[in-house]
Amino acid sequence: MRQLRFWTPPEAGSDTLRLLRARLKGFERSRKTTVEVRVLPLSALWARFVDGLKGGPLPDAAAIPGHWTASLDRLGLLRGLSSAAPAFDLSTAYAPLRPHALSPLSGELVSVPWWMEVGVLQARSDLLEECGVDPGSLGDWEGLSAACKRLSRLRRRGIAPLTGADPMRPGTLEDLAPRIWSRGGEFLSPDGSRALFAREEAGRAFLDFFSLVEEGSVPISGPAGLPPGDISSGSCALQLSGRVSGSSKDGGAGAAALAPPSSEREAPLLSARHLAVFDGELFPESCALIHFLAGSARLFARDIGALPAREDALAEALEGMPEAAGTLRSCLSRARTLPDHPLFPPLGRILERASRRVVESIWRRTFTRELLREETVHAAAEADHLLSLYA
Repeated sequence: MRQLRFWTPPEAGSDTLRLLRARLKGFERSRKTTVEVRVLPLSALWARFVDGLKGGPLPDAAAIPGHWTASLDRLGLLRGLSSAAPAFDLSTAYAPLRPHALSPLSGELVSVPWWMEVGVLQARSDLLEECGVDPGSLGDWEGLSAACKRLSRLRRRGIAPLTGADPMRPGTLEDLAPRIWSRGGEFLSPDGSRALFAREEAGRAFLDFFSLVEEGSVPISGPAGLPPGDISSGSCALQLSGRVSGSSKDGGAGAAALAPPSSEREAPLLSARHLAVFDGELFPESCALIHFLAGSARLFARDIGALPAREDALAEALEGMPEAAGTLRSCLSRARTLPDHPLFPPLGRILERASRRVVESIWRRTFTRELLREETVHAAAEADHLLSLYA
């Protein structure tokens, strides 16, 4: 029996393998093929792809962040899909994701959008009511900051006022991108030759977010030093996230999806997972695998609280989410994706590394605005050096 190797980030934490295995049973039976699923954190996934350039093992297919497509294609790791049979129809994908599926070198299809998420502010209505917070006040960053102060009383019960997209890593690109855009900033210059991390607009955005971390509204660690939890675990009252949670595990009310803190320039982050085939001997079977996964995207997206990346499946999914559909449609209409620049994945890692150092300084109580400024300046200088090497 043939075996395919499929690598994926932990889309649903420790449940990722179980959920994928359940979805893949039909494919394995019909194709008389087994699929070896390997779940790797994004940092490890990127490192394995880089190792593949040096002769290390690569998967037959993988789930990748959509904005990685251009970079992995430029590295020569992705297999073109124009010869796949049956052919992939990119026109069925949600329109803003289509550019991320194409090779910047040849224009050929090299990845297939699978599922997506758009940044929303999730809120526990029971906890807001308990602390006297009006959900209508959360429409701008100032209102969110004021709400966090009122919600701070919950910390005595081990409940954080707010967490970011990944509670264990405050200051990710998912947290920072909407703030940078709302302040009028950008990651890169229009021609993609310079990083703009150190501009005043981006600096204000960083200060917005990390001030909440410094005051304790966004936790660095949970009770008793354990990792912070998300809103579905009952660990926070508000969460900036792209997932739509169900009921809280602590028995409280479910999380309602609200529009993110906004300004006239606010654009929520639209991020997606794409499916890609790597250069292996089982190309037809690998294409069949991603055809199968893309075709069942609505089911897997529902499993993990995300949205399918096909326009017809998206419309159907939103109809089944009446309480959140209006907010999600509003956010989707204004959303932006991360740049599809071939060097953006390593540039993003540079910025997130600077964010980790800022968080560490808050933990050590050595944080200052000057330190934040120095970190962003150094990150921009490192990014500009990398960009200059590939100009």
